[in-house]
Amino acid sequence: MNKFLIKGKIISVRRLNDGRGFVTIFSKNGVNIYPQVFCSLEILEKIENLPYRAHVCIEGYVNSRKINGKRVQQFVATAVDKDVTYTEEVFGVKGKFFKPSETYVYLSGEIVKMFDNDKYLNLVVKTRTEDGINSSILTSLKKPDRMPNIEIGNSINLVCSVSTPIKKDEVNGTEQHFEDIVVLDFAMN
Repeated sequence: MNKFLIKGKIISVRRLNDGRGFVTIFSKNGVNIYPQVFCSLEILEKIENLPYRAHVCIEGYVNSRKINGKRVQQFVATAVDKDVTYTEEVFGVKGKFFKPSETYVYLSGEIVKMFDNDKYLNLVVKTRTEDGINSSILTSLKKPDRMPNIEIGNSINLVCSVSTPIKKDEVNGTEQHFEDIVVLDFAMN
């Protein structure tokens, strides 16, 4: 399994030359996050027809590929819907307030690589989407006090959150935005 769900407000739409593009969503997972989601032409047109700063629910999968020799993870949208307010969900009448935004990533697969630092155990999990797309996704698991026995080759199910830190390039001062996938809970198969 390889799925994500992002509920939040669209704050930016950027179209590429071929018609596809990216949207940036303002969401929260305890802190403000700004994931960027890659969209097909069809999904991007649907988003562009929504009101400015619309609240949306985007579903998709995480893709991993190499760009200029570096492995990059990217959120790829497969569906987008306008989010509904509390009263709209219950009574069918549009209200003023939306449910809290949220961002979750659901992964299930085989651990193919592990490495750690002082605070986190990084797991690379080989996943497969419902459409048969294979990706190896990097996740970060905060080291618990009692570390379970996790080994390469184990099957694992993960429920994750997303963090979007901004890292400054020391050489030229430019900012780079990242989407880190942080494990909230897991179970071994």
